[in-house]
This record gives sequence, C-alpha cells and structure tokens, in this order.
Amino acid sequence: GSIASSPLYVNFPNNCYQTCPFSYLIAVNYVFLQQENALDNLNNEKDKKTQLLHSFAEISSNDPVFKFLQEVKINPLTQVSEYFGQRWLQPIIDFSLPPETVYQTISASDLFNESQESFHGKVILIASGGYAEAGIDGEKDYFEPPLAMVFWRPYTLKMTGGETHAYTIHHWLTQHLVIPIPSTWLILVAGLLGKVIVQVLESSSISRKHLTLKLLSVNGVYIIISLQAFITLKILMPWLLPSLVFFSYVVPAIRKSSHEK
Repeated sequence: GSIASSPLYVNFPNNCYQTCPFSYLIAVNYVFLQQENALDNLNNEKDKKTQLLHSFAEISSNDPVFKFLQEVKINPLTQVSEYFGQRWLQPIIDFSLPPETVYQTISASDLFNESQESFHGKVILIASGGYAEAGIDGEKDYFEPPLAMVFWRPYTLKMTGGETHAYTIHHWLTQHLVIPIPSTWLILVAGLLGKVIVQVLESSSISRKHLTLKLLSVNGVYIIISLQAFITLKILMPWLLPSLVFFSYVVPAIRKSSHEK
C-alpha cells in the first residue's frame, strides 16, 4: 500500500489496483481474513494484492464493515476541490478519540517476546518511534501533534506516522468517518445572514435588547446543533469563525441603531 498520507485527513481509495492507501488496504485485509475459507481464494500464481482486491470485491458478506469497505468511494466534490488545493468534505482523522481506545503501543522487544496467540484477531502495525532518525529517505516520520492529542497526552512533543495510520485503520474498521463542513462555506452563510439582519434593523422598530438576546440564543442553539451533529452524524460544523463574522455585521448595526434612538 501507499504509506504516504496526510496527518489530518483520511486518504480514500481511488484505483486500488494501481495504488492503494496503506490503512485502507490493511482494513480490507483484516475483514477479508475474517471470512470463512478466505485463504482458499488466494494462490501463489499472481500478485497477492491483486488477488486480495479481486476476491474482496467478489465476495458477498453480511458483515456491515465488509460492505462499508466494499462500497466506500471518494466524494466527487473532494476530487474536484483537490485541483484548487482544497479538501472539501474529505473525512478528517478524529484525534478527539483517546489514543488508548484506538491502539496499544508496545516496544519491539515486547512484540518478539509475546506469543502469536496473544495477537490473534488483531492488527499488528510495526512502525518507527519518535526518535530523530525515524523516517525514509531523509524524510522525517514524525510531526507536531494536533491540539487534541496534546490534550490527551500533555507531554507529547511529537506524533509519528505510525500513530496516524493506527487512527486511520481504526476509523475504517469502525466506520468512523468524520466529515468536516468547510469553514469558508459557513462563513459566507454567516455573512449573508448578518447582512439580512442589518437590513431588518434599518427598517424595523423591534427592540434592540430583545433582538440581541434572540440572536445570542440562536447562536447558542447553532453551537448545540453543531455539537450534536458531530456526536450523532459525525459531521463537523465550524462555529467560532462563522459566529464572529455574523456578529461583526450585527453588533455595529445594533450600536448604531441605539445611538440614533
């Protein structure tokens, strides 16, 4: 598989027969081997990856994760946005999950000393640690940890590519894909709503105090909805910047209206 990946986004399969994201290929291999007589579909005559992908596409299974991995496709809008250097609606790696619930880290010596039976039914990912030499062809295999990871591990100075792959493999196997709504989209919506409210203020005699309280309440409801959308639907809706843009239009208009009165 292709080990090149983003430290923030989940790489989607496009043409796996040519090149396949490493984490997705690992997830496919894992669920494939859970099927009865799975190894009977593989032989020694062809490339193993090609055989695996072909057999995986042909097998019919009631396993929801198996079906999910069979049917998952990259969003066309995401493909188009890549030409503009954007990643619209591309799922992000959810570092809000505590690392302890995603993977277990052990040393290489512990791996060799453990019995094979203890790893039965698990995905084993052998990856470099956070030492200075970690990487390939001079490229470092570690980076600054996201704020969420710093929250879980306050003394973490670096995060490795192996940990990123572990999160992504977890997301594939648990169908945990968080889709972010681009901040630019909601900032534009907030700006338009702000303009509308300004027009209402200029042509209405509504109490400014009551209007301010209502707008604050509406914004609070939006924040609650965005939180619930993340928890229930795995849709991440930005709230801070859109809220700031909205009130940057509304607050001056309310003050101006109050002075005029």
